[in-house]
Amino acid sequence: MRARLPIRPLCRTTISAASRPAAPQFCPTRSFKSLAKVPSRAPRRIATKPTDSEDLILGTENSKLAFKALQNDPSNADADVEQPKNPEQTFPETSVFGTTDERTVEETQKAANENRWWQLARAQLDPAPRKRRLWERKKVIESLQRRGRITQDIKLARTERSSLYRSPELPTSTRKITKLMRQISGMTVEEALVQLRFSKKRVATDIIKGLLAARDHAIAARGMGIGLQRTVEPSPEDEAETPENKPEAEELSAEAKKAEAEAEAAGKTEKEMEAERKAAEAEAEAEGSRRFWEKLAREAREAKKNSPIEVELRNGKRRKVVDPTDIYIAQAWVGKGAVKEMSPDYRGRGKVYFLTHRSATFSVLLKEEKTRMRISDEIKKKRDHRKLWTALPDRPITSQRQFCLW
Repeated sequence: MRARLPIRPLCRTTISAASRPAAPQFCPTRSFKSLAKVPSRAPRRIATKPTDSEDLILGTENSKLAFKALQNDPSNADADVEQPKNPEQTFPETSVFGTTDERTVEETQKAANENRWWQLARAQLDPAPRKRRLWERKKVIESLQRRGRITQDIKLARTERSSLYRSPELPTSTRKITKLMRQISGMTVEEALVQLRFSKKRVATDIIKGLLAARDHAIAARGMGIGLQRTVEPSPEDEAETPENKPEAEELSAEAKKAEAEAEAAGKTEKEMEAERKAAEAEAEAEGSRRFWEKLAREAREAKKNSPIEVELRNGKRRKVVDPTDIYIAQAWVGKGAVKEMSPDYRGRGKVYFLTHRSATFSVLLKEEKTRMRISDEIKKKRDHRKLWTALPDRPITSQRQFCLW
């Protein structure tokens, strides 16, 4: 089997190609060395006149001369070519192509630990940044609407401290936990812990854990319950009488001998020296008695300051407050939680009921005894300034008619 080839068209193409004049060939004006230095993605340039390569393709006289010069001396190929200058590039701090870090391994690890600690702390200190910014914006708008006037709530928030704690969902019902919340409401944290410790309720152990967490958060985050210093601060005179500040016996004896030698040199008699000694002792005794009575007065003032103060509660009961910074449970309430699960309860005749296991949460608002002291003062002032009740007040008679209304 022989192949059938188109002879005539092939011959025509060959003859026409032989008779056609040679087309100009493209010859680059740069060597491979210079081309390698040009960036692969150079900025596109819009030329208004033909370039060297276009001149070579068109077969102009300049291109021929350049081609001859390149053939004669290929080393001059890079002479007339201007290499593009790379601009100084700047990288962000997080880039891997940036400047090398000159810190040591320990410093880098320390910085990483600090950054990690800040990320963990920010999740607790600022869990919802967007909501916080919206709340701050709202408060700023309210302050501008009030024209800078401070409300009573803002004043109390600046002078008194409080802490709110909400427990996680506990596997119990609201009816069971409400009784314990009513029991500990109004007590100090220590008193509530004692009551819950001896309670027979199963959920009391979970409330103890939540109350301890609330107390720790109030102390660490709000600075509550730090307490007062009940010790008497020594005066400068008392500090001067401490054993560290008193001169030693040898120095006192040396000074006494020196004083006697000066008295003998001055020609004083023994009687005069004895009189001066007695006068100095009387003066020291008077100074000591003055310090003693001042110290006693300071102790009395401190004792009066640290003495328990009797306050009146809202329900009419009275209570003694020793430390104004003690933490007490101002409010305690209970809330419903989500339904945890439903377990089947199989009955007779193929019936199946489902038992719902509910959950509940409790919240406590902790405050300091300063708040109860303020409330007691307000109750007393309100009682003192109330108007005297009268059976027949002196007021004008209105709606008079000539007949009875009944």
